[in-house]
This record gives sequence, C-alpha cells and structure tokens, in this order.
Amino acid sequence: MVYRDMVSKEAWEEKNNVVVADLDRILHRFTLVMICRCGFGMPVEWTQGIDHSELVTFDRELSVAARTIILRFILPDRVWKLPIQSLCSIMQSWKNVLSLMTSIAARRQAELSLEKHFGDGNIADLLTKLVSATDGANKYALEPAEVTANMMSLLFAGNETTSSALLSTITLLALHPDEQEKAYQEILREAPCKEGLSLSTSARLRRVRPCL
Repeated sequence: MVYRDMVSKEAWEEKNNVVVADLDRILHRFTLVMICRCGFGMPVEWTQGIDHSELVTFDRELSVAARTIILRFILPDRVWKLPIQSLCSIMQSWKNVLSLMTSIAARRQAELSLEKHFGDGNIADLLTKLVSATDGANKYALEPAEVTANMMSLLFAGNETTSSALLSTITLLALHPDEQEKAYQEILREAPCKEGLSLSTSARLRRVRPCL
C-alpha cells in the first residue's frame, strides 16, 4: 500500500511524534503515486529511483510535469521557445511524458490483442481499460489520441484536486481535534489489523468515510 510505503520511506515508524513541515509536498507525492499505480498500472515507489528504466523515467518526468502544470498552461507558446534552460527542461519533460504514455498505451493494446479472452475482471488499471475501448469493431471506440488525452486529464486534474482535498481535510481535522479523535478511535475499533481495508470494513467507518 502507498500509505505503508510512505510511512516506511519517511522513517515515521520509529518515531512517537512526527512533525510534517511540508505536508503539501507529501500529499502531492501521495496522490501522484496513487494515480501512477491505479490509473496507469505503473508500480511507482514512494522514493524516486535514479536509474533510466521506463518506470523510473516515467515517474521522474511525470513529477516534473505535475509540478509545472500551471506554468505550462498560463505561459504562451512563444515563451516555451525561448533558449532558457529551465523552460527547455520543463518542455522536454512534457514531451517525454506524452511519448511514454503513447508507447505504454500501444504496448497495452498489443498485449490485449494477443489475449483474446482478456476480460474486464483482469483489467487492474484505468489506462488498460481505456485501451480496451479502442476496439475498432465498436462504434463508440476511442481513438488512441483520446486515450492519451483522457489520461492526461486524469493525471493533472486528479493529482491537483485530490491532493488539495486531502490537505483541506487534514487541516480541518487539525482544527477540530475532537472529531479527529473520534475518527481515530473508529479506525482502531473497526480496522485494528494491518492487512488493509476491505469493502465491508470501509462501510463501517461512518466517521472516516465523509473525510475521504
């Protein structure tokens, strides 16, 4: 799970009390890793790697693009053509993200074509689900460009919106420690084990679910 990975890599397990000075950064990374895993089927780790594998490159370039999304959309095209190293690096990251996303989608399409009996039950991420909808036999089939556009929207709108929502929720819980304690006690009572949440367990978290 992403949460356990985060706690372990941030070395919080060994501490009784933790002060998180840069919560915004933590939540942006948390949501980005979640989107990579659930949206793209890419098992990105909490700590970014340093090699040049496709997974690490995807994570690295995606992180740059996610951090610069506002600049990318508010600055006119002519600005991005200026010979400024920082702008050129950002633009190259965006190009790399699009290129990687296109190649990953093409590979998933090839895999689906080989597995003729590939059913919805075997599809574990949104990208593969969208790729499966590019079947030309269906009049509502998506074009490859539409798959890429949908995934880009999920990535950037989803990352920013989700991280902001989590930040607001945590802030409100901090301002209302009594409600925070009630939610915490409910988790201890209804989900005491470390195996993770199930759908049945989640349904019993009546105070926690509105927070999420």
